[in-house]
Parts: sequence; structure tokens; C-alpha cells
Amino acid sequence: MFVRGFMSFGSMSTSKTRILAYGELLWDMLPTGKKLGGAPVNFLYHAKTLGSEVRALTSVGDDELGKEILARFDELGIPRDALQISKLAPTGVVDVKLDSKGTPSYQIVENVAWDDIRVDSAELEKTLQFLTEPGYRSAFYYGSLALRTAENKSSLLRILDATPSNVSRVCDLNLRAPFYDRDTILLTLENADVYKLNDVEAIELDQMFDDKITSTLARLGDSDASLSAVMRDDLEKVKRTLSSWADAWLETYDLKTIVLTCGASGAFLFNRDEIAFSPSIEVAVKDSVGAGDSFAAVCVVGLLNDRPYSQIVEAASRRAAFVCSREGGTPNVPDDLTRPFD
Repeated sequence: MFVRGFMSFGSMSTSKTRILAYGELLWDMLPTGKKLGGAPVNFLYHAKTLGSEVRALTSVGDDELGKEILARFDELGIPRDALQISKLAPTGVVDVKLDSKGTPSYQIVENVAWDDIRVDSAELEKTLQFLTEPGYRSAFYYGSLALRTAENKSSLLRILDATPSNVSRVCDLNLRAPFYDRDTILLTLENADVYKLNDVEAIELDQMFDDKITSTLARLGDSDASLSAVMRDDLEKVKRTLSSWADAWLETYDLKTIVLTCGASGAFLFNRDEIAFSPSIEVAVKDSVGAGDSFAAVCVVGLLNDRPYSQIVEAASRRAAFVCSREGGTPNVPDDLTRPFD
């Protein structure tokens, strides 16, 4: 464990929390069969297992695959209140292939229901009522993939413009070529309080925005454009470099927290006063689908409850390791992992 600085975390009692996630909803077509997927629903499922009330603002088609998603929502106990049914586009699917290490690659079908998530006045009012109910600490979650259409960018900005500052805005970056560009990433950065990304994405952003922030990570990248090799060889050097890197990004984009996952090499949480690191937990990997989403869920629930960063990153690492040991992003979660902050 590596920690820099000190923060006051306030009350350690567990708060009532609410999270609404905006974005893609689909079937992951895995080699072993289809699994419910899309980062937002994976994230919400794990947040729900941690005691949060959740909603998914997304869309499915009026087709058989859409009906199966509705049934799966019911099985998982995820409310359908914000789930839209499109008469114009089919339910989303993704062809997922796994390499020898269980790492997924994705072929994402376009022109599907979640490419046009409608946010009219009634939907906006319903969203804000959910997020601003007195007595709850709330978060609004979004990613970059659903922003591949102009319609969704407009809908997201409508929500962000209306969301009060006491609702935490969480962006879980999800770079899937060719569905992003610099302007889209800038939109996600400029509207987030909490920003989650992995080391490969961090290196890409480090290079993409080197006209705004001096590049520090690219020179550490290995042949896979990740930090894995240098973290094995000189972890302390990486921590020092990441400390300066995080300070620059937190200040430039007025972020409160950065969550950085580095695969099997571990994960970090940063704010302007503190860094916390946890090594990953070794498991027999079935696949890593949804592991990052589960990690994000634990982090967001922990942050909403003012837990120490060291406790959050360790609990998130345990959850992600468990997900890697199961197939798909929404496995049944054992009781001991549903109470990480007790």
C-alpha cells in the first residue's frame, strides 16, 4: 500500500446512495454464449449488490433480444424505470472474442437502440427527481462509447447541464476504436468529478493532449502500450511519475478523483492530496469482461460513503478479481463481497 498525504473523510456510517447510469445496453456474444453487457449495466449491477438504488437510462429494441434483456433486468433486480424501448432500431449486440489470457476484444454493431437514447423534458425531470431525492448521496455515471452519435451527446449534455453540483458526475472512459475522437474525450473530461480509465487509455490521452499537459506516461509504455512491464521492473518509479501525472490532470480539468486500473499490475486512486495503490489479486481468470466495471462500482459507492481511498482500492481489487474468475460481467456475488466497507 502506498499513500501520500491526508484527507478528512467525515462520518464512517453507510449512507443511502443512488446511481443513474447513461449509455449502452447490449448482449455480449461470448464464445460460450450471450451475456448481458455494456459497461453501464455491468456497473449498475455491482453497485446494486453494494446496496445502492440504481437506474439505467438506455434503450433496447422492440425485438426478442430486447425482451430477453427485460427479463434479465428482472432477474438481476435492476429496475426498468428509465429503460426505453425503440420501435426504430434493434437491440445492441457485440461479438466478443477472448485471447489466451481471457482478455476480450469487441466488434460493436452500429445503428442500434442505445445509439438514440431520448431525453425529453419528462425524462429529464424523472432523472433529476431520482438523483436529487433528499436523504441520498447520488452519482450520475456515463462513458464515452455511447457518445458515438450526435443524438446521445446532445442527450447527455442536457442531463449534465441540469444536474446540480451535489450529484457526483462519474465518467468511466471506454475507448473503442473507431468510436471516439479528441472532442468526445474532452467533453467527458470537462464534465466529470470522478474519472476512471485504464493504463492503456491513460497513455493514449497522455499523447492526445500533450499540447495541454506535458506528456509523462508515453515513455513508460511497453510494447502493448501499457504500464505492465515498467510496473514489474520499477514500481516506485511508476508511482512517482503517476503522482505528477495525476496532479496535472486533476488541476487542468478540475477533477476530484482519478481512478486508474492497470490490469494484473494493480490499481490507483488519486485526488489532490492523496494516492492509494493496491496490487491486483491473483485468480484463475475465466475472462475479464466487466471486471473494470465492477471495480468502478466499488469505487463510486465507496466515494459516496466517504471511505478512505486505501480501503476503496483494496475492496475494488477484490471485486474485480472475483469477476475475472467468473464468466461474464454480472456473476452472482458472494455475501462477503457485498459488504466491503462494514
